[in-house]
Amino acid sequence: AKAAENYLGIGNLYDEENSTFARHLLFSLRAHLLYKKDKDYIIRDGKKGPEVVLLDKSTGRLLELTKLQGGLHQAIEAKELVALSQETRAMASITYQSLFKKFKKISGMTGTGKVAEKEFLDTYGMKVIQIPTNRKKQRIDYPDKIYATLPEKVFASLEYVKHYHEKGNPILIFVGSVEMSELYSSLLLREGIAHNLLNANNAPREAEMIAESGQMGAVTVATSMAGRGTDIKLGKGVAELGGLVVIGTERMESQRIDLQIRGRSGRQGDPGMSKFFVSLEDDVIKKYGPSWVHRTYKEYAISDHIEPKELTGRKYRKLVEKAQEASESSGRTSRRQTLEFAESMNIQREMIYAQRDRLIYHNQGLDTVIDEVLDDFIDQAMAEEDFSKAENLYHFILRNISFRINEIPKDLDLNNREEVLELIYQFAYRELDAKKQELKTKELNEYFQRLSMLKAVDDNWVE
Repeated sequence: AKAAENYLGIGNLYDEENSTFARHLLFSLRAHLLYKKDKDYIIRDGKKGPEVVLLDKSTGRLLELTKLQGGLHQAIEAKELVALSQETRAMASITYQSLFKKFKKISGMTGTGKVAEKEFLDTYGMKVIQIPTNRKKQRIDYPDKIYATLPEKVFASLEYVKHYHEKGNPILIFVGSVEMSELYSSLLLREGIAHNLLNANNAPREAEMIAESGQMGAVTVATSMAGRGTDIKLGKGVAELGGLVVIGTERMESQRIDLQIRGRSGRQGDPGMSKFFVSLEDDVIKKYGPSWVHRTYKEYAISDHIEPKELTGRKYRKLVEKAQEASESSGRTSRRQTLEFAESMNIQREMIYAQRDRLIYHNQGLDTVIDEVLDDFIDQAMAEEDFSKAENLYHFILRNISFRINEIPKDLDLNNREEVLELIYQFAYRELDAKKQELKTKELNEYFQRLSMLKAVDDNWVE
């Protein structure tokens, strides 16, 4: 804050007159430090030129028509030097949990629900029942291979790909970001291995690529978005080779995503195999692992020959497991806090919606509602405003009640609460009567009353 104050030549950054500076600075810092290209968003060619499109972190899919609120999206656009889009406002929002709880009965089906059983019970009061597979599972899930650095892991996994590609197995390589998918694609091209690349930049071809990924010799590089819940059909002769080989190039933020990745192979009783390649430089371990792992990092030049050296000690496997557990715990805590906040918001939301329903569906008593709103507003004004000066009272009436005011009567006793109240009500009801005369019919007047109050409720609820 001090550096910003010195640079901008201002006193206190958080003074009211500097609030615009503070807001822009905060969003700029968030855009540069918290949001990464090809991980949190991509740049694509839109109808009006390059545009920023957000990515769903858990699936890698594009979040079409979704924008960050409050100006943060525009800050990212400024960072990437693309044309600024118009700022949008969310008129209403609700968490998934609150939405689901509106239904009298809810149920669900997932292949990875058992590992999150406690959270389902805490959040929805629902038990998870595990149904045995229809056919015996033949997939082999091999232990992780762990390496100190990212380059070692990448080259080790590349050798693994080459081994099974030579045998003819179809291979599905899962990566954690668009950036990593592009890296693997370039390395495979360097090795002369033809492949499909499935990420947010070419998501429209997802169905076609997934359909091809079970054929003999097929290699597909994908973010975790690809083929969730899809039965990848094995081509002729693939089952005899051991089935589809799934390679995970890092542990994801939760065990459920890892299980979903493994589950692309060996479906419906087909043979298959899966293996994860992990490095101590992976995002989950850097963020949630112990501080000593940073001492194991090395720097490589582009020209260096890299000999991957696997870390086989038990402490490294424990480290990876603990880091993922910490990530899952952080996610659960975040969701629980969101749920607690949502409960408070839900109570307010139900009150607002009940008020809106009353205005929309009840034709009787609109005048009474207006009287109640007017009484509350004037009572609040009398408590908060200083009407001991004629100028203050004049501007209050001008701003909030009527433009048809020339001056405050000279004989008004400003220290007499009842006289001030009477004057304010006089102007308020004069305006209401004038509007009734202008609209002429009772139906039009009721429509105007309803519309005015709904707009006031909606505007204040959005704020």
